Amino acid sequence: MARLPSSRQQQIIDRVQRTGFGAIGDFSAQFGVSEQTIRRDVNQLCEWGELRRVHGGVERPATGQTPRQARQIIAHEAEKRQIGALVARFVADGSSLAVLAGTTTELAMKALQGKSGLRIFTNSLSVALFASQQPDWSVSVAGGAVIAPKGAMMGSGADFFSRFEVDIGLFGAAGLSADGTLLDMSEEEAACRKAIMASSRASFLLLDHSKFGHPAHIRGGHLDEATRLFTSDAEAISWLNHVPLIPVHAPKPKTFARQRNISDHHLPVQAS
Repeated sequence: MARLPSSRQQQIIDRVQRTGFGAIGDFSAQFGVSEQTIRRDVNQLCEWGELRRVHGGVERPATGQTPRQARQIIAHEAEKRQIGALVARFVADGSSLAVLAGTTTELAMKALQGKSGLRIFTNSLSVALFASQQPDWSVSVAGGAVIAPKGAMMGSGADFFSRFEVDIGLFGAAGLSADGTLLDMSEEEAACRKAIMASSRASFLLLDHSKFGHPAHIRGGHLDEATRLFTSDAEAISWLNHVPLIPVHAPKPKTFARQRNISDHHLPVQAS
């Protein structure tokens, strides 16, 4: 007998496939039914292999992500997707990219779907899986141990990134201090970012609003070392007193890009 999800079940599948995780309580509120009803729906979907149960909800059956990482994407999904969409405007077909593991960089990579001939170098299992599914992309992955919650390969990342010269480096940070210092939670993350910046012709720093002033303890570079800063929080950037912001038309909250020292083939964003 064919397994045909109901309309509600299909919407649950679509959301989890898009975001990586769905909470039982969120689905209950979305569809106006009890959590018990949602549990019956997702239990059936898990029996069919469409989803996998985790604490508090469901995730994709095989994603390369941890449940915690998927929930982190949900927390700031709208902002990160806006940032990713803006990043995509600066990536040409045939570009090579070094991509540091992180939820914002992962969503930025997904915004590049439809680009052709990209060459990806990453320490992210999620990014590697996504890139490998694109028809004419190539992907190289750092070796090492898998570290939660980012699904990052750690152990040889800095050496891995230092072996390549790429067009664009994509990376985030655990925090950004008031003086523009990029902060991390581990020395290896900081070393990986520094290696990416050193080997990239253009360095793209991606930060959602939660990273401004976020406490972290390991210095991993400075804001001025990035070619471009992509963020959704203009006020947080303005207190850094760096170069003027260039607003970009986007659904609220607005997305902004900061630029400096840009070569002719990376044209500045024009305000809409």
